[in-house]
Amino acid sequence: MTDIHDLNNELAFYFKRLEEKPKTLTVYHQVDHYGEMVREPFCRVTPATDPSCVHRFYLQYYDGEAQAITAETLKTIHHPFALLYETIKQHNDDIKLDEMGFWRKYGEKVSRYFSELLGSEVEAVNNDAFEYTRLPESWWKPLFGFFNSNLKRLMRLLIFDSFLSKQTIGRAIAGVANHGNPHYITKPQTLTGTLGPLIFPGGLKEPQVSAQGSIDLDHVLSNQYLALKKQHEVEETPFAAEDAALIEAFGDIDADNEYFHFDALPEPTPRSQEINFEEFKVRMPSGAVMTGVLADNRLVNTTAPRNHLHIIYFNGNSDCYQRDMPRVKGDLRAYQSLGTSVTAVQFNYPGVLNSSGKVRKAAHLIEAGIAQVERLNKELGVPYERIGLHGVSLGGSIVSHVANYYHRRGINLAGTYASKTFSSTTNVAISYVRKLPVIGKVLGFFLRPIIAVALWSARWQLNTAAHFASLPTLKREYSVVRSHKDVREACRPLDDPVLSHFCSLHKSSRLKFDRVLHKYGFFGRDPSTHKVTNRNRKMTVFFKDVDGYTVEPDVCGHSCVPFNYGCSTEPVLMHRAEGDQAESPTRFSQLTGQEAGERVRQFFATR
Repeated sequence: MTDIHDLNNELAFYFKRLEEKPKTLTVYHQVDHYGEMVREPFCRVTPATDPSCVHRFYLQYYDGEAQAITAETLKTIHHPFALLYETIKQHNDDIKLDEMGFWRKYGEKVSRYFSELLGSEVEAVNNDAFEYTRLPESWWKPLFGFFNSNLKRLMRLLIFDSFLSKQTIGRAIAGVANHGNPHYITKPQTLTGTLGPLIFPGGLKEPQVSAQGSIDLDHVLSNQYLALKKQHEVEETPFAAEDAALIEAFGDIDADNEYFHFDALPEPTPRSQEINFEEFKVRMPSGAVMTGVLADNRLVNTTAPRNHLHIIYFNGNSDCYQRDMPRVKGDLRAYQSLGTSVTAVQFNYPGVLNSSGKVRKAAHLIEAGIAQVERLNKELGVPYERIGLHGVSLGGSIVSHVANYYHRRGINLAGTYASKTFSSTTNVAISYVRKLPVIGKVLGFFLRPIIAVALWSARWQLNTAAHFASLPTLKREYSVVRSHKDVREACRPLDDPVLSHFCSLHKSSRLKFDRVLHKYGFFGRDPSTHKVTNRNRKMTVFFKDVDGYTVEPDVCGHSCVPFNYGCSTEPVLMHRAEGDQAESPTRFSQLTGQEAGERVRQFFATR
């Protein structure tokens, strides 16, 4: 946690550089207003004008009153602002370096480089954190890894991370990505610098200091900081947890909204039934400390050995557990209604909000997932076969790699569910190239080997399909957003514009081959279940009201519809079932299929 004295010193130096009178530090964030990004103030910091004042600075959020910054408030309502300490300190350090002479400045940079290289700046050990250590590898793997990593480093140095690559490859990747996926704005850098924030923006994008002396949070960081702020408000206010869940589910309540019915609100849950989250920490070999929360539903016997089902939730590339806590709480209650004892585990990847460290390659994300499994097994005594993995988007790829890591060692986890994920990062890149008009598909075909080598050398190659398909059939399941053919012809729905069907896990050649084996009954597979199983893996975005279900063609099923928190006043992801009667291709009086979260829960409840 940031020390209040250090923060005060950095703020004092920061204000000395501002020319604005009166001096004010404003933090802006990007907010999505009906598809348009609007820059709004997140918070403001002003120095105390009274010299005798005990508190040197005051912080005011855009929706609240100004409050003095103290050590106590930094741990609660001002915790989001405390995370900006590193941004302010880095900005101040850059100014100090600019004021130095050439040789002093050069020596300072060299000293900093070697201290980081030798690991002397690794933070002090947190005694409350579970100490994760890597599992032993075969004798040949370190040798192979040495040559593999050095070959990648040489290719980056000579080709992909040069100034020329920034002006050519970097600009090309950023241009294609921004054209194909406007959710994240990617800035052109070297290959590694461009691919990292593009694949994992939630942990690699940083607050930016503008020339006017303000700090900007992009849309991804804005959602994270707001979620962290809301989490601490929930902890401080009685019954606020239920209010947060309602806000998450219903959005801003508008009495004039004709679709909103106050009688549709669920009854507040009694405090005796409240699901409480307990924080934990995991320390990685690099020195990074990941934070997470654990929660039991009411069927868990906390005094008995932990032999019940534990599900680890893996977020997408820009999410955080603070944002998903209300949804997971609803998930735990749903498992409770099924009579299943479940413990939910959520965590933030390194570099996300209150998890320290930095992810420099895809393997760091996989190792972060392995560390969560090891903590449950080594610290809490949970058997491996009672640990399930559920990942969404990028998280779906990570759970596939983590499950395969244990499967290769003869350990089968309880189950692995990958939702709305991709077949490989190479196919994701090609899917964006294919969106270019006229030449996209042809260009994507010829660029495939170059893209594959570039991702490999940048250490961001994830082959989800290969790892997922290697798992035992009964231990894995997945789902994608893909509407029925009649719906696609009738209204051309968005389905999943972030990860198109071309690059989805379902479309991969490995799972296509798996479906062929299932269809014709090879290797003991039941061919009579092929069509049902294949259909049930595909989801459509619906709006659910008292009269039935209507397809929502303009809603992004990837980022705008939660995977497990449906309610009657928001879009839901539904798996259609055989026999559903449609009044039209886009209008249903009723559906017998399952909601997305219901299918996930059914999969894990039978483990």
